[in-house]
Amino acid sequence: MAVHVETHRDRMTTDLFFTLQLLDCFLRLTADLSHYVVGREFAWPVDDTNHALIHRIPDNAWGIHGRIGSREQVQVSLGFPQHKHWVSLFMRWWE
Repeated sequence: MAVHVETHRDRMTTDLFFTLQLLDCFLRLTADLSHYVVGREFAWPVDDTNHALIHRIPDNAWGIHGRIGSREQVQVSLGFPQHKHWVSLFMRWWE
């Protein structure tokens, strides 16, 4: 039976480091990167270490949730100018 695990707050995949350990073992998942950005309160600009950690999630995902977050909000409005840099960042991560 296929099992699909989704990243989300208040679940075992809420922690970025624990989720990366799961990926090392066996797991492919449905990824929502916004939960990691807000959960770990990523600073802007996002540093190279956090970029590398986040890239492991979509590289091992078979699905992506199209939600864009910031360090303060799990979902931001796409049309607001103050969110433009977050939108661009998520677009690059999803590529």
